Amino acid sequence: MRNRKSIENSRIWKIASVSLAIWSLVPVPVFFLLMGLWIDSSPIEPSLILVLLFLPVVGLAIPALMYAGSAAWLIVAPYWVPREIAETFFVVDGLGWFSDVSRRLYLMAYGSRSTSQS
Repeated sequence: MRNRKSIENSRIWKIASVSLAIWSLVPVPVFFLLMGLWIDSSPIEPSLILVLLFLPVVGLAIPALMYAGSAAWLIVAPYWVPREIAETFFVVDGLGWFSDVSRRLYLMAYGSRSTSQS
């Protein structure tokens, strides 16, 4: 069995935490768009209770898919997307806190060596 220190330093653990951070930045209006489409296509007239019961289903299924997608992207992207191209999306100077967060996500996915200033 692996000790705690080796689990915390493993690459998959870092990728999972980075993908969770990306998932937390995804905009919420997607949920409301899907809810609106479901209400329009419903054969019955939905009541407020039915809508409130459906919200947890949407609230759990969509984030799970986004989490899986972002994790898959972070695992595969370093093999397909060159470092210089990905760096233009992640490393943006002058944006304060967001620039620091995105720079850390980039470094976790692509390694600690960066072509721009840290």
